[in-house]
Amino acid sequence: MRSYCYRVVIEGTISAMKNIFGVLVRSRKRHNQDVEVLSQMVLWNYINTELEGVLGQHSQWTGL
Repeated sequence: MRSYCYRVVIEGTISAMKNIFGVLVRSRKRHNQDVEVLSQMVLWNYINTELEGVLGQHSQWTGL
């Protein structure tokens, strides 16, 4: 994939994460906000990895 295509992929992933987790960060302290967002990203990667195994690679549900 060429470097100019990454922005579309990243924006699509962020949009999908917002649809699942919501747009607000609920923590007040900066450190806890970082931990919250990182936890969401880890969960997002885990969900996509599991779906790839169940639905097959490059499925429409994995965002790839």
